[in-house]
Amino acid sequence: MRENNLTGKIKLTILLFFILLLTISSYNKIYNENACLALAGEISVDEKSDMILEKKSGIYTIKLDLTDQVLSLNIPVKDTGHIVFEKGKTMAETPLYPALNKLITNWDFVSASIISAKAKQFDDGLYAAVELVLQEGNGEFHGKKVFLSNINNSLKILPAEEAVKYSRAFIYASSELGGQKLKDNKEICELSENIKKDFLKNPLCSKPLGFYTWNDELRQIFQQDRLLQTSIIASFSPDKPVFAAPLNSFHLYDPVPLAEAIIKSRERDFYNKYLTVSEKLTNPFIGEVKDLRPIIDKLSLGEKPVIEGAFAFFPPSRSYETELIKELYGFEPIPEDFNLADKLIEEIKAGNIDITPKENSGWYDYQTYSLEPLILPDKFPESKRVEFSESYKKELLELFKFICSLIRDNFFREILPVFCLFPLLFQYTIQFKILKFIPFSDMVPSGSFVLHAQFLHYPA
Repeated sequence: MRENNLTGKIKLTILLFFILLLTISSYNKIYNENACLALAGEISVDEKSDMILEKKSGIYTIKLDLTDQVLSLNIPVKDTGHIVFEKGKTMAETPLYPALNKLITNWDFVSASIISAKAKQFDDGLYAAVELVLQEGNGEFHGKKVFLSNINNSLKILPAEEAVKYSRAFIYASSELGGQKLKDNKEICELSENIKKDFLKNPLCSKPLGFYTWNDELRQIFQQDRLLQTSIIASFSPDKPVFAAPLNSFHLYDPVPLAEAIIKSRERDFYNKYLTVSEKLTNPFIGEVKDLRPIIDKLSLGEKPVIEGAFAFFPPSRSYETELIKELYGFEPIPEDFNLADKLIEEIKAGNIDITPKENSGWYDYQTYSLEPLILPDKFPESKRVEFSESYKKELLELFKFICSLIRDNFFREILPVFCLFPLLFQYTIQFKILKFIPFSDMVPSGSFVLHAQFLHYPA
């Protein structure tokens, strides 16, 4: 009789053990689903009823309250500083894998750095495809090549003044860098050649980076638009320096001929639309350099525009980094030991910089905002269920610096993201929502926008 009772107890214990394992396994799935839904605004992770699991087996019922359960994350480190993991009964250095699908086959955990690198591949392809459409056009959106050609033709009918000649040579040089073969007289061609040589001899301004190196067309777009960002400094005073030096030693001094050409060529609508798209794809333009729209508005009303400060055909965009540098040092030399990434993190932690996107924010702001959990992990919803060790938080800060460098690489031309995933769901949610934010309809009013699919396909 005793043996039967003992056997029954052993069976009950084994049964309860397996029920507990199933319960914990179910919790991981339910928690992840609930956390994702909570970030989407559909449910609250804090709802107690969602965190109490019940399992029945015959006459037995087990209820498990997971409301206060917290996942603690830490990074084990050897004396050598190498991150390690347990493989069987031995400790080994983290292996390297040639592709993400190989890693997922061997392990259930995929880090945020891996996911960010994969997201970078997609972002590169998307941005490259958009750049090609903006350049070549699509449907009703005729593209920058046609736009510049029309500007060039309109400049030819303006009075042959010195400022007009420089404007003609400037547009001619930009168009040639963009892969076009325009026609003009010998004087303009020679002046254009000098502008190009002057621009190309400075690799910091003219050398393409990132996805702009993928093919000749993208390289041409980079150099064309970089030259078009050249500051047009209409007036300069030592007492009122302009926080926007020309990208090279050549610079225009009168933006009016370019504005007049935009009006005469009937390209005002395209110019406005392109600048709007550009600000959404990157960020709002820096305040110190104005675009030509204010001048165009005045000329269209028959009024004389006020020409003061710096202008640009395509102005550069602002970023938190450039604003921080300007605030800290202005026009003074930057110290050699200054670390911009560390200072940016310090200012965000102190609450001096708020990276929450504003009404006029562009893609760059949203991508930076998606990384805020790496600096302030305790600020976001998932922190109620996840606890980070100090070593883990330090690793998150290094990851922030790494991903920031990846993001900035995308915008280099314009500017001087189940617990098998890393548990910072807010970051991935924001990165996904960014795709809905890109104003494709502004590029093609008819909505017939077509991406170049070859840039959007990568192996899983």
